[in-house]
Amino acid sequence: MTDFPFSENPAINPARPWGDSDEVRRELTMWLKKMPDSQKALLRTVIENGEGTLDDRTLATADAINKIAEAFGFVNLVEIDSNGASLAGGAREPLIVLGLYR
Repeated sequence: MTDFPFSENPAINPARPWGDSDEVRRELTMWLKKMPDSQKALLRTVIENGEGTLDDRTLATADAINKIAEAFGFVNLVEIDSNGASLAGGAREPLIVLGLYR
């Protein structure tokens, strides 16, 4: 532990896992207020269907979401694999609680 009067930038080592905690909900609440509609739409699609289609638009949107997640110190929110886009483990519950899925 250091004697610095500030905490280390979490984006240096984005390793915070997603989960349904007060801390995660606070972070997501701030982020969702400014999140573009296209990003919210992708998250809604993934919540509803379990995965999103894999096309250039989805890849670009997922990349933008994950860059912000990294800035908050979190691991990727949207995971991309050969099946398409899916949410990181633990991310679905807080997004639903915050009203992203109705």
